[in-house]
Amino acid sequence: MQLLDPELRRYMLRSRSGIQTSDGRTPLHRWAADHEEWRKQIFRDDEKRDVNEELRALLEYSNGEELDVLDASGNTPLHTLISRLVDPDLIKIMVEVKPELLYRENAVGRTPVECAHDMYLRACVQNPPQFFHSEHWVEKRNPIKDLLEGKQITKEPSVDHDLFKIGQIYELVNAYLERFPSKRRLVSLHEANDVARRIGEEYQGQRYAWKGPGSKTGVRAGRAPEDEGVQGEKEGTEDQSEQTDFVSTELGAKAYGAWRKPQRFGSWPGSSSKPSDD
Repeated sequence: MQLLDPELRRYMLRSRSGIQTSDGRTPLHRWAADHEEWRKQIFRDDEKRDVNEELRALLEYSNGEELDVLDASGNTPLHTLISRLVDPDLIKIMVEVKPELLYRENAVGRTPVECAHDMYLRACVQNPPQFFHSEHWVEKRNPIKDLLEGKQITKEPSVDHDLFKIGQIYELVNAYLERFPSKRRLVSLHEANDVARRIGEEYQGQRYAWKGPGSKTGVRAGRAPEDEGVQGEKEGTEDQSEQTDFVSTELGAKAYGAWRKPQRFGSWPGSSSKPSDD
């Protein structure tokens, strides 16, 4: 990284991958999203230092300019880190570089703080406080509160480990909200439309049984029988069922049955006369 020109390096770290063929993420966003094992792993101290130094190095080279860039799904890197339940130290490093990220909306209008709050609320609903009744005492236990107090911290991947991280992330983002008050940054109309357009293009083939320009056929599924012979010679023995989904196949099959020859009034399909009443 140090061999590259500083301006070129900064430009490359802000650039997104191809949104038509990939997820439209910056290098830092891809680095954060590819570490799915972070959710189920507890790092040793030396491993945590290495991961933290990698994140600090990327942010130092780019000055944190890529932290505002949305990926193809409309999320910022901070949204991704919180949703993946990564180590809170990584979230802390990112927020310290740019605290206003906590107020940055994604494409659907949710801030990272709201994502953390929803995760915390969902965990509380799924794991309600437990009551133990006896003749002499009643004890009330809250799993998340106990984990935050260090009473049930586990060293193995489990549900308790996820609850512990959810509680830590929730406490962390609320602490930074008090330290760095700011205004909510709304998602722009251009960003929301860009995400909606890409999602629409992704599912267009399923809606209209259409093979896009990148496909081998480039024609509508369920084409006319006279065209199947010519197209079949080009495609060889390729399995047609692998090219279209169930909805597209059924739509193409029903399309030709919809245009039936008009029948005379009073006639019944499959018979020359109306059946008798008896």
